[in-house]
Amino acid sequence: GYEPGDNVVNLFVMGPLVPEAVAGAEQLLERGIFANVIVVSSPELLLGILGENSGYEHLTQTFGVTGDLHATESAGASQAGLVSIAGRRVPAVAIVDGEAGLLDNIGSIVGVKQRTQAVRKFSKCGRPSQIYKYHHLDADSIVEAAGQVLSETALENLQVSPGLLERLAGGNASARPNWRE
Repeated sequence: GYEPGDNVVNLFVMGPLVPEAVAGAEQLLERGIFANVIVVSSPELLLGILGENSGYEHLTQTFGVTGDLHATESAGASQAGLVSIAGRRVPAVAIVDGEAGLLDNIGSIVGVKQRTQAVRKFSKCGRPSQIYKYHHLDADSIVEAAGQVLSETALENLQVSPGLLERLAGGNASARPNWRE
């Protein structure tokens, strides 16, 4: 049932929040959503200047995280027998027990929707589970963030140009002019 573009999300996590991300992934799986949990040990190598110098090779090649569109059947098939296709990407959720900037650029690098759960307000003292909940770093908050990016991704539209429709219908749409003209 693993269908990228339909029921898959990437969870990027650092440090002591790995158990929370795994617990969130298990909750998502109970709802039919698959979560790839990617543990980041070096944000600099993955997303920083070192990552940029390598063309983000570890992100795109080692982990296979891309902004590729995955074609899925849309719910709005017409009575004429036409199949409606949607193109969706695999969104990302980053979970950091520190400043959001450590992992908040994954989505922009690969071109996907992303939410970053991080420390965004002054902390309080308490048990780790209490602090994680306070900062929305707990498993339930991870599930909520994953649901948000998946729903935003599901609302994206795939638009087909009139010229492409004409060519697909066997018409003779003229080729695009050179952009310099």
